[in-house]
Amino acid sequence: MWADERDEVEDCLFEEARDHRDELDFFMGKSLGPEIHWFFHQGVVALRQHLYLPACTTLLNGIESSLRVTQARLDFAGAGDLELGTTLCNRLLRDLRARGVPVNLLAFSDETDFDDRLRQNKPHVRIVQVRHDLCHGNVAKYVNYDLGPHQGFFTPECLRDLAEELRALSRKWVTGLASFRENHPAPGSR
Repeated sequence: MWADERDEVEDCLFEEARDHRDELDFFMGKSLGPEIHWFFHQGVVALRQHLYLPACTTLLNGIESSLRVTQARLDFAGAGDLELGTTLCNRLLRDLRARGVPVNLLAFSDETDFDDRLRQNKPHVRIVQVRHDLCHGNVAKYVNYDLGPHQGFFTPECLRDLAEELRALSRKWVTGLASFRENHPAPGSR
């Protein structure tokens, strides 16, 4: 009986390890470059280790880096370092959308007003607002008040659902961005 249970546990662990490796390979295999894929790789590693705050901020940084690098590559005309320019904001998303980058893939599943919000600088689309909140230490939106209105608490586990949503959004985004970059190579790279 013990051998059967051990085999079942080993099979489960092997399958989980394979799934984890496949997910890491997914992000690395999209050929977006190390200045992008390592953020997603590390974000997934943090999520698998239940480090929800670093998972969220690292995935958000991967999204921001991929946007800024893509914009710089589209603008780049010569040799030297890429100048990354503006940080994540509605304007950056609008500018890239105008150039054909599929920024609509960054809309959260329940964000029905993404296009309306993107037309202006404020209110921010949700990906921008979440990035600003978490990367500047504002976790007020994620405080849990299940114990009562004056008994709120925050632990990184309060970000578990957000981390999972960012992982799924990142997969969708990376797939769309890789397709865009394949069909729109940087100037001078052909």
